[in-house]
Amino acid sequence: MTRSALCRLVTACPGLLVLVRDLERRRPSARSGVHTVAADWSAVFRRSTVHPAVFSIRDPGAAAALIDWAGGYGLAHDHHAYLLSAELDGWALLDGGLSYLQAHMHGRLRSGLRVVGWLSLRLLAAEIGVVAPRRLLVGEPAGRDRPALSLLAEQGWLTHPPATAQAGLLVSYVDANGLREVADQLVGPTLQD
Repeated sequence: MTRSALCRLVTACPGLLVLVRDLERRRPSARSGVHTVAADWSAVFRRSTVHPAVFSIRDPGAAAALIDWAGGYGLAHDHHAYLLSAELDGWALLDGGLSYLQAHMHGRLRSGLRVVGWLSLRLLAAEIGVVAPRRLLVGEPAGRDRPALSLLAEQGWLTHPPATAQAGLLVSYVDANGLREVADQLVGPTLQD
């Protein structure tokens, strides 16, 4: 994450650095010896009721920083506009990706940025400087092979190539049922489904 993106994130949500109930760890600053507080992942991401591997972004500043991050890394991107319904942007990443929905009608999913995939959530939490979940989340496969992020970076940050097809899936829904189907295709159905 670039310094300017981090500054925008901290400016947009000043409570991100100091959340008393979400104190997870303290780390000394290299220059000043001052302790800073890293917020818990749930301060930025919210679990979705659509699918256990879908998370919405609570803060618009964090959403903007993540979109900037995705653009900066050159992730595969797709855009689709549905007539009178919604516009979607999708970026393929690891076991899912980012999906930004701008809804034009009521009764559909709310507008906003969503993360699809548990590995994607963990990487993005690290990128914006919040503490990633320490345990497996609901529905997250136990005992799966967790490849090194450096290896995934060399392979284009994907676990389901080709990237264009994965980005295309992330823009192929307009409602909760469609988003559930996309998550099932990318991360697989869970025991709750």
